[in-house]
Amino acid sequence: MLIEINKSSASIIDSCSGTINSQELRGMHGTAMLDKNYYDSSNMGMSKGKMTPGEIFEILGENGNNWAINYNESCVWVDSTYMAINLKEYIPSITYNITNATASIFKSSGKDIPGLTGEKLYSDEFKTFVPATYPFAIKLKRAQEEALTNGDSIVVYEAYRPNSVTKYSSNKFISLLNSDSEVWKNVQYSTGKSGATYTWGYNYFLAPNLSTHNTGCAADVSLKKINGSEYEMPSAMHELSTAAIKYYSASAAHTESNYSVGMQASEGAQKLSDYMMNAGGLTDLSSEWWHYQDNACYNTIGTGVDFWSNIS
Repeated sequence: MLIEINKSSASIIDSCSGTINSQELRGMHGTAMLDKNYYDSSNMGMSKGKMTPGEIFEILGENGNNWAINYNESCVWVDSTYMAINLKEYIPSITYNITNATASIFKSSGKDIPGLTGEKLYSDEFKTFVPATYPFAIKLKRAQEEALTNGDSIVVYEAYRPNSVTKYSSNKFISLLNSDSEVWKNVQYSTGKSGATYTWGYNYFLAPNLSTHNTGCAADVSLKKINGSEYEMPSAMHELSTAAIKYYSASAAHTESNYSVGMQASEGAQKLSDYMMNAGGLTDLSSEWWHYQDNACYNTIGTGVDFWSNIS
């Protein structure tokens, strides 16, 4: 069921024990990524219980890395390192097209993946809330700010992905690979410099067990002109084959000189890469032009978080 997002009350803010140094995030909403403790004051002295991942709270203010939040109608404090923020509120200038919350666009070699393509994989919370772990969200915001100064804007197709969706999607993808030789070939091999053949594999395109998306520390993004359409990219979003590769080989150094044929032909993908990599602290993947992640964030969360899934 979709969780309603409520406004804060002045009385709850007044009850906060400790100093709120900033109210930049006041009125925005978050959820815990792990069942971490929440505390009675800003010095994080006495634990009052553990957070419930997937339960939405309102942010009242900040003191360094710590958030004052309205949790069950009380002001408590949490470490924002382990919290996700609603990207729709935190970076409202971004366009959000969370296709897995309506009808998945995962395909391979342009072919539908039975049981996956067109399926609603996420529950209705994603209609109002797109979670990303806060340290990653900060970097995504910096990338968007640079894009805006250049007349562009990021489009987010995916941020946090429930772990059950990762496992379900991988199984459906593998089933198609085992039954379709064309799909298998286009996942296994690419042609690169001087006509050489390079080997990949299904795990480069869809993680089988734990994905950085499961930690809220990654995003699948595209790029558009402000108030315009998206740039032409190397492939369709969520095309699970070597048509989507960013570099000519899985082992190639991540430098522009090693861009795949598709990347070389796409101004938009190159500009997107510049914005995301200039944000600081983000890395990319050889196999997907759209994927950027925060490895420090991923290592901090460190497990496959699972809430707001439509997969039983």
